Amino acid sequence: MAVVSMSDLLQYIKKLSLIVFVALLFFLVTFYFYFEFGRLYSVAFSMLFFASSSGLIASRSGMGTVRWFFIGLVLGFVGLALLLALKSTPQS
Repeated sequence: MAVVSMSDLLQYIKKLSLIVFVALLFFLVTFYFYFEFGRLYSVAFSMLFFASSSGLIASRSGMGTVRWFFIGLVLGFVGLALLLALKSTPQS
């Protein structure tokens, strides 16, 4: 059983909160572009922005770039699916 020190846990939480901040920024940018311009290429751009920035943050904080890059891509595709679902919902 591995014992984790409190300082290691706090550092991990700090790094994870940075990723969550970038995720929130990604969703805000995506929704702004989508509702302002209504074009899916802006969604794809912000999806790639989030994936690359999360990979960059992970590499700078030593958390494993490839893993967080793919997590960023998955979250980007989830955001894209949400936007497509919103677009296909009939407006009243």
